[in-house]
Amino acid sequence: MTSPFNGERDLQRLLAGLSPRVAAEPYVFVAVDDGRVPAGVEPFATVREDEGLSLVLPQRQADDAGLAYDYVAVGITLQIHSDLAAVGLTAAVATRLAEAGISCNVIAGVHHDHLFLPRARAEQAVAELERLAKEAAALPRPIVPVSPADLPAGLLPSGWSVRHPAVDDRARVQAVLGQWWGGLGGEAGARERAALLPRLFFQHFTDTSYLIEDDKGRLVAFLTGFLSPSRPGTAYVHFVGVDPAAQRDGLGRWLYARFSAAAVARGARQVECITSPSNQNSVAFHTRLGFRINPGDRTVNGIPVHSDHDGPGLHRVAFTRPLDARGPRPA
Repeated sequence: MTSPFNGERDLQRLLAGLSPRVAAEPYVFVAVDDGRVPAGVEPFATVREDEGLSLVLPQRQADDAGLAYDYVAVGITLQIHSDLAAVGLTAAVATRLAEAGISCNVIAGVHHDHLFLPRARAEQAVAELERLAKEAAALPRPIVPVSPADLPAGLLPSGWSVRHPAVDDRARVQAVLGQWWGGLGGEAGARERAALLPRLFFQHFTDTSYLIEDDKGRLVAFLTGFLSPSRPGTAYVHFVGVDPAAQRDGLGRWLYARFSAAAVARGARQVECITSPSNQNSVAFHTRLGFRINPGDRTVNGIPVHSDHDGPGLHRVAFTRPLDARGPRPA
């Protein structure tokens, strides 16, 4: 006999198999002060709180029992058998619905997760969940949520370390830009790169940005990134750089893996970034990592670009990649 507790834990399979089913009748939430379920009431769920007993039950039963309520919800069951120890399912579902402006209350059972949300948004919610399932089914690799700390430190050479940047690190990062980029774009290119790393990135986005230092404390790689506050579910890599002398050590991939883990832990499902069409090394690097070049409005050297993306004459190549917490792995 199969144990009811052996549900699916793989996040990609969970999302791909959501299969939302809408309940036939509406549900309501009521509070019972005396801590007892009224006679004739068969609640879907009960929650015992310090303030009293909460019931989730069909609206019809609440009306028959004369119970007061003010929130009428539709019930949606995710028919995939989810394990209670699975990581990321609730976050992914809630994030997708939040992007559509749909509130959601989740109750987990041994076999399934059950959503309760405004009745008027039921059709839209099902459409969003079905779209999420299709996206997960199309991902090239399983999603394996991990903590950033779980990424193997052994990928770095002995004695090297990774940490979040501080305000004082801005000068160090600015100092290596000219050397690492080999004068790409001349003086105009140097000014442009320097302007891309103002102090605010070393003040307000440090928990999703990283520096790698060698065993002598010298800066050898950095990444600045953040989660979009206006587009939940999207992470953005703003700037990444690696010392040319260390570019074959997989540090760029390592940084993307680290950032990816942090982003997925906060509900991100995709990462975006841009580069200059003249930076062929960057275009090749991101393509190898599995990024898709987004369609543009013109083509430069055979690559779709977005004209004047960052200002007059500042064309950019835009990339998107589905996020999994493993991120791009070193080859």
